[in-house]
Amino acid sequence: MIANLTPQEGVVMAKTYETQREALKRKDRHAPSKPVTGLVQQINTLNQFHSTFRPMISKYKFPSAACGAFSIANSILLAKLLSERRKKAKGVDKAMSAEELEAIVAVLRSPAKVTPLVERVMKKISEDRAKYVAKHKKTAFTSKKAEDKYMQDWVANYEISDWFIKFSSSLLKKEGSDTATDDTDDACSAADMTNVHFLRYNQWPERNGSTFEEKERLVEEKVFGGEKTGDKVKVELEEGASRFIVESFVPERKLRRPEEWLAMKSEGKGKEGAKSPAEGARSHLSEVFLLDVNGHFVTSFSCHLEKKVSSDCRQGQREGWWQLNPENALRRMYQQMCQIPIGDV
Repeated sequence: MIANLTPQEGVVMAKTYETQREALKRKDRHAPSKPVTGLVQQINTLNQFHSTFRPMISKYKFPSAACGAFSIANSILLAKLLSERRKKAKGVDKAMSAEELEAIVAVLRSPAKVTPLVERVMKKISEDRAKYVAKHKKTAFTSKKAEDKYMQDWVANYEISDWFIKFSSSLLKKEGSDTATDDTDDACSAADMTNVHFLRYNQWPERNGSTFEEKERLVEEKVFGGEKTGDKVKVELEEGASRFIVESFVPERKLRRPEEWLAMKSEGKGKEGAKSPAEGARSHLSEVFLLDVNGHFVTSFSCHLEKKVSSDCRQGQREGWWQLNPENALRRMYQQMCQIPIGDV
């Protein structure tokens, strides 16, 4: 396992790791019969443990491991960057050049660009937690220790989901209105959010260990199976159960199995106005995924790369799955999720 970075490391992490998708092996029921040809590359961005972010973490009583907030912020930034690129190409998802990729990475390595969004995420999650504590103070939080533990706990899947739901709802309400609210700005548009998804584990098998509002929220995952309880990564699933869930937020919130998400995209339902299955398939060449990798969150996006980006490209292009991480988690990512198929395009 690659060791986690410490606060002594620099605020910007410049290392990159990569492997071919064909080299990855997975045996679960979602694994494709043949991995999509392409490159999986991890591009490190900001060090979430750097002292630069400590005052913000302290202000909002946020957990020191703030990957949840950073991953949400990176997803929003990526959504806008990729959407702007698509608009410049008049809706065509062209192969990405090395220069374009470098420009995207430069934004995500900029504390000035990333920090305001990270703080916005921290503030909202902290406010929601404080409201829950106030509402249940007499029953669940009878001591300062219990309250602090809850406030500083790691960000949960439902909290990331809630943030995206509220953010997307605000963007949709903003459309057609000249008045913005505190929750709507120019971070990205509702149209940009159509390509943002939360790819996460089905946590229903872990229901017995859940607490507080997470226990209530897990009920919606019951439809994905998991009769046996245990670790969501290792528990044996019954026939028809799904290990993973793909959650989308615009035009409406929807939870799907990976196969359902791919079918939706291939049918052209993921792109407004798609005229054919082929056009629908092309609509997900540049998609943003916030990934739950079991104990850590990372942000990734898919794209086609120009030949010069990779020395062994085939036919001038390769499909890439780019992880933009606030921390080094490559091997964990490989072992658990990164072979989820984007689509054979």
